[in-house]
Amino acid sequence: MEDTDTRKKFSTLYMVEQHIAVVLLVDTSGSMYHGPIKELNKGLQNFVKALQKDATAFERVDVCVISFGKNVKIEKEFCSAEQFEAPTLTTAGRTAMNEGILKALEAIEERTALYRQTGVLSYRPWLFLLTDGKPSDQAKEAEAVQKLRSAIENKEVCFWPVGIGVNADAEQLREYYPEHHPQKVVLSAEADSFANAFDWFPLLFSSNYPNGRFPDPIQSITTGI
Repeated sequence: MEDTDTRKKFSTLYMVEQHIAVVLLVDTSGSMYHGPIKELNKGLQNFVKALQKDATAFERVDVCVISFGKNVKIEKEFCSAEQFEAPTLTTAGRTAMNEGILKALEAIEERTALYRQTGVLSYRPWLFLLTDGKPSDQAKEAEAVQKLRSAIENKEVCFWPVGIGVNADAEQLREYYPEHHPQKVVLSAEADSFANAFDWFPLLFSSNYPNGRFPDPIQSITTGI
């Protein structure tokens, strides 16, 4: 028997559309102070505006924002693009990136379970990780690497790491890919001018793609999209 209470609770989902869960996992450590955090907040605003410009993306994308600095915090629980309002982020402390990855995977797992429970078809979830440094919580690194590698290998998530500025450690970010992954893509952005990258993210969910496909990160990079 269908859980009508659950369906009512999530009635804002566009039930007919095939959904995609998108987590923006963002660095709010002390090194992001001033210019970078301003760009990040501006970028989140751009993300909302870009989603609203495409009807298909607007109906399909469900967004969650998780920050990691001194602590890991769910800034915005999963919601539809229609409901999404960009949070205003502030900086503090070190870089609990590994804990953030674990929290992001947990959120994705819960959202995927919700889709199944409510009968909503879904695409593979996407995880964007934006950071300007390297993790300070090494004690959780082995667990985070193992779980993210497993999720990628089992096609449970598409992973998009983005290094911000010259201090971002691209080699560290590549470690989160499975050992024999064919192409360990790490995107890069300037610390003082990466807000416009958020205009590009929603294009990946757009109806403008051939056959309405949601390409994997590697396909997107190699085709120049």
